[in-house]
Amino acid sequence: MRNIRVVLFLTVLFCSLMITASGFALEANLQHMQIILLNLENTDKTTVTVNGVISEDIALPATVRFSLPNGFVFAEVVEFDTVTGDRLSDASYSADVSENSTVYLVTLSEGHGFTAGFDLDGSVFEQADEMAGVYLASFMFMPSEDLESLTIGFVAPNREYIGAGTDVIFLGEADDGEVYGIIREDVKKGEMQDFVIAFTLRSNRDAALAEQAAAEAAAAELAKQQTFGYWITSPTGLITIGLSSALIISFGAFILLIRKQRKPVSDASNPE
Repeated sequence: MRNIRVVLFLTVLFCSLMITASGFALEANLQHMQIILLNLENTDKTTVTVNGVISEDIALPATVRFSLPNGFVFAEVVEFDTVTGDRLSDASYSADVSENSTVYLVTLSEGHGFTAGFDLDGSVFEQADEMAGVYLASFMFMPSEDLESLTIGFVAPNREYIGAGTDVIFLGEADDGEVYGIIREDVKKGEMQDFVIAFTLRSNRDAALAEQAAAEAAAAELAKQQTFGYWITSPTGLITIGLSSALIISFGAFILLIRKQRKPVSDASNPE
């Protein structure tokens, strides 16, 4: 019996060493995930770029997973160096299709990040206000695992548009235009994430900012005018003070005149 146990132990150890030597990829959790959506101009087609990053402390090769709703047509997946950002070789992958979504398994052997490309029928943009030229971009996503951060970005319809909305930030410049998005931290597995960004004409934004600046300047000027020191040195204050001084002087002269007029009367009534 003892010999059998020793043989089993050696067999398990040998298999473990063989797996390690053959580069068996252990599964690792994504730390950060980014999805960028670009609506191809004058079409109802959308290209989707999915970027994923794992910790630099994880030994390679490693396998990561992410899921997308069904309907995304896979194009390619490549690895990249998370330190330099350099594009590396194509990554191996597999896909598990279920009723509503597809889970992708990507094996990283050279870098700790990957970029996957997809095509999607339909546009993520909807014209909300034709007169004002406002578009709404929306996307819903449910992560298949916990993420330290999740970024959803949209490339503006064209260079005349900018993104606006709660928590919307400028992510950077792409070949096809500016990218605006939302970053959420500590995103939990299985929780649906809904992202909506409004895109408006840059000229409308500039006009609104100019109007806001003018209103703030007017309010500051009004507050300044309400201070006593500013009022004294202002033309209105100087005129008011001047008139007040003139009235005081005139009133004083009037009092003196009355006193002078009364003094002879008092002397005339003296019995002397």
